[in-house]
Amino acid sequence: APAWRHAITLPPERDQLFISYSHVDRKWVDRLQTMIRPLLRNHGVSLWDDSRFQPGDNWREEIETALAAAKVALLLVSSDFLASEFVLNSELSQLLTAAEEEGLRILWVPLWPSLVSYTPIYAYQSLLDPERPLAAMRRSVDQQVALNTIALAIKEALAPRQDSPPPIRLLLRLLRWPARTQVFHEELGEAERLTMVRIQAGSFQMGSAEQEPGRHANEGPVHEVTLAEFLIGQTPITQAQWRAVARWTPQHGERWGRELNPEPAKFQGEEARLLAGETNTDGRPVERVSWEDAIEFCSRLSQRIGRNYTLPSEAQWEYACRAGTSTAYCFGAIIYSDLANFRGTDASRFSSPAPDPQPLFREQTTPVGMFPANAWSLYDMHGNVSEWCLDSVRSRYEGGPYDGSAWEDPQAPKIEQRITRGGSWAMPPRCCRSAFRFPYRSPSQADVPDGLYDDVGFRLVCLPKSVSGQTSNPQELVRGFDATVLWVDDNHDNNRSERFELQKLGIKVLQASSTEEALAVLLSQPIDAIISDMSRHGRSRAGLEMLQEIKARGQSIPVVFYMGVKRPELEAEAMELGAAAVINQRVQLYAVVKSILSKR
Repeated sequence: APAWRHAITLPPERDQLFISYSHVDRKWVDRLQTMIRPLLRNHGVSLWDDSRFQPGDNWREEIETALAAAKVALLLVSSDFLASEFVLNSELSQLLTAAEEEGLRILWVPLWPSLVSYTPIYAYQSLLDPERPLAAMRRSVDQQVALNTIALAIKEALAPRQDSPPPIRLLLRLLRWPARTQVFHEELGEAERLTMVRIQAGSFQMGSAEQEPGRHANEGPVHEVTLAEFLIGQTPITQAQWRAVARWTPQHGERWGRELNPEPAKFQGEEARLLAGETNTDGRPVERVSWEDAIEFCSRLSQRIGRNYTLPSEAQWEYACRAGTSTAYCFGAIIYSDLANFRGTDASRFSSPAPDPQPLFREQTTPVGMFPANAWSLYDMHGNVSEWCLDSVRSRYEGGPYDGSAWEDPQAPKIEQRITRGGSWAMPPRCCRSAFRFPYRSPSQADVPDGLYDDVGFRLVCLPKSVSGQTSNPQELVRGFDATVLWVDDNHDNNRSERFELQKLGIKVLQASSTEEALAVLLSQPIDAIISDMSRHGRSRAGLEMLQEIKARGQSIPVVFYMGVKRPELEAEAMELGAAAVINQRVQLYAVVKSILSKR
């Protein structure tokens, strides 16, 4: 059966929004309709819906007509959606052709975990993080914010523009999520977590060419830098993330270097003008934090988690920002107000080759991730808040370093001046270029109100080095992130020693006591393997039922059954259903888990 869909029909002078989805995901379409109702009511947009079909209607012809009139295609992606032969072989092929030849804009939303990365859809712009599908968001407020993000993207995509920028299809190729991106999570407490992106080792040309518009002398000379692998924050640190860590109390062996104000940001409360869909400013970048504050934040994380968190060097920051590009911005030679938060109305200082047709000056920070990511899945690298780096200030790149490390001036006071990168909401576009460098004075300077800046924040890097400073294998960088196992047992006191041994290997172990709890965890975060008992709550086949449910949802997660006593008939059935292993010895368990994780 075909996936069901509906389209929003605009007045004759405009095109259509075509929304494609599976009938089992209909409730998400209904919720999206509710969110966009002001657009339907106040902007002359009417709704065409597949529920209007009557017996005998030529639904294929209706859909063909809607496809031909589409200006924007929104795909609600789930395993059921991808299973539709009609969608992939008929509908999608037409959309892809129109995207290549006529500038149709394809957007997609990850509803449920799926194998979308193995389809052509993955090459186009995702409106949400594919690692955090809409249905996997536990809090209703997060879902509402996500739906608002989708609605705003629809409105912007359908809005007519004068003096249009380069063809949309070219921008989409730059803004796509790359298939090889690896994202890892670090829990902070208070329902907050860091999202870190793995940046592979490589070389790039650091700095800007003399002919680049808006260039400053301190951006040269251009020189090659070769960097080792590292992790970097997918976004700047948010107000909620900052608050969670600032409220930590030191545990045994931990030493805090300075007090942190849990609520330093200017743009919160009455100072912030909430955007549509915002109920608070928790998702905005923290600002009004000094370089020393940022260093303290990194120190607390490193002590608590046992990995080496710090600020990025200038080289790491620029390498990650460029994401393989050599243009002024990671999006190309031009940047528009719909790609980043900056002072777009400052025309006298606008240095792009072509003017922004709809310039904006938002006059405040915006939620992180509101604008498109670069090719390496990093958000807000241009604008929003300038970001502290480790480096001391110098007027030119001379004398290295060429290995990606920070340049430190041994003669300067530790916090006299430090470099920031990326520009901010208050700066013109030329100050948001990939190569732009801006020094900020120590927060104790008298000419800075309250000693703090309302457009300076930071993001983190995690280095392949232990907290003690001893070097380690680069793979250890992600060992703790890249291995999360879910242990399913109705008695959490069982198998404690086995779980402890796995944790000693750097594997994060989560627990669930039922199939329902396990499925909820699978929706909330990535899981690399499941270890389960066979019998739970008096049901001898509970483990098999869980495996069947996981398979029915299209999730390919290795499931290992760890049983006290082997039962050959259940073991044979488990293997037929696709279990990774059925074992009853501790040594076998460790070997199987290591084997599974090493093959990812």
